[in-house]
Amino acid sequence: MLGRTAIEVSEIGLGCWSLSGEAYGPVERDGARATIEAALDAGCTTLELASCYGPKGQEIDALVGEIVAERDRSKVRIILRIGVDRESDPPRKRFDRGSMLRMLESSLQRLRMQHVDVVLLHNPLSSTLERAFDALDALASFRERGLATAMGASVGGYDAAKAALKQSVDVIELPYNALAPRLLHSLVPELQRLQVGVIARSPLAYGALADTWSSDRQFAAEDHRSLRWAPEDIARRVRQREVLRPFVKGPVKDLREAAIRYVLANNAVHCAVVGARTAEMARANAVAAEELPYLDAAAFSALGQRMEEEGIMS
Repeated sequence: MLGRTAIEVSEIGLGCWSLSGEAYGPVERDGARATIEAALDAGCTTLELASCYGPKGQEIDALVGEIVAERDRSKVRIILRIGVDRESDPPRKRFDRGSMLRMLESSLQRLRMQHVDVVLLHNPLSSTLERAFDALDALASFRERGLATAMGASVGGYDAAKAALKQSVDVIELPYNALAPRLLHSLVPELQRLQVGVIARSPLAYGALADTWSSDRQFAAEDHRSLRWAPEDIARRVRQREVLRPFVKGPVKDLREAAIRYVLANNAVHCAVVGARTAEMARANAVAAEELPYLDAAAFSALGQRMEEEGIMS
């Protein structure tokens, strides 16, 4: 179950930003369809969407709706992030009730659905979450109307996460991976006390943990990582990811799988949302949830020290 909700999520979900054409380069519609279908067929029944995910975000909504209409809707979980208006110039965040209701209803129409399982504020500031009349009140009203089963926030930092938890969210989504563990670790006691559902995003650290880069990797201009990281940042991540290498043995075939297993090994995490651009990637991601224990206990006992030595936990 996803925290205190009655929503059953798959341990691994598919993050659809990677299919939008904005994050990592273009993906043709047939390729996007094959990726979504491969994820669902492999047991990743949780899909994370946002219509603001690039120029094709709305098209991905519609494609998911088309695919799910051919299947059993009751077996698919939809997580929808709202609050970013890409139709304004420049794009801006809109967390007022009217704007978010329009975004939610538009996505539902494209998805051919009456409701989504989880609706999340899309990276709000802590100040947005702390207002007396706030965006979470609006989400709660959507939940009461049956437009969403559960509500919460997708956040990127400690202050916003704490503000969301003070507002009694059902679900929180945050970045968590072996190169960025501190945010979740700092919140675990409170998350478990409140029984909040936790969705971990970026478990592969935007691909850094997929073990496909060299330290001199360069990204195309349309790839968000070309702006996110300087060359020295990439080299550091390539070095730091070696802390997971001892887990690549036995049933764990590669570093990608070890990285996803690291996320799932945290009992606070209910679902790890992993991006994929091909059906092959989607199937490779799904394998990580197939066998317990997620990580070798002996290797795990030494992991914290290795992370400290590499500056990951400092």
